[in-house]
Amino acid sequence: LITKDLLADESSSHVEVTDSTGLHAGSMVAGSSKSLKITIFDQYGNVLPSYHGDYNVILSGPAPSPHGNVPTCTNKSGANVNFGNNTLLAFNRRVATCLLRTYKEEVTTVDASLSTLLHSGGDSGYDLDLTVTHGALSAPGSTLTVSPSPATVQSPVNLRLSVNDLYGNPLGADGVGQTIAFYITG
Repeated sequence: LITKDLLADESSSHVEVTDSTGLHAGSMVAGSSKSLKITIFDQYGNVLPSYHGDYNVILSGPAPSPHGNVPTCTNKSGANVNFGNNTLLAFNRRVATCLLRTYKEEVTTVDASLSTLLHSGGDSGYDLDLTVTHGALSAPGSTLTVSPSPATVQSPVNLRLSVNDLYGNPLGADGVGQTIAFYITG
């Protein structure tokens, strides 16, 4: 882990999370991947080229999908590690990369921390603002409900079709599905 002697003033040093091009905002489709860059800055905002090594980073922000798929980022060996757990990354000149995969349709931020000394949270300029859109239609993830059940003759019946992506994110305009009303005649 990072120790106080690695940084001149750890209270002003920080970690920044960006996409691979250095931007603090981005978008992706649920289930796809996005390359992240995690950079350590000193108290003056400089990236020190002498900083190398393997360090555990804890990533946070995106939530699990409605079907329970947990966001991940790859460690230095390329294995997926769930958010909230130590992710061993190789830093070269204070920069490390990982491949993010998130599954919930949402607007969120991706934050990173290295021990208790350095973190990106607390300053919106240090994290990655991320918009995740739903994935493609998945028939097994979709549902059709009828109400009332059982239906009776000459009574209104509502069908509600909830169309979801593979991860349970609804594709309906209202976020929950579409309702079709009809009457049963004798």
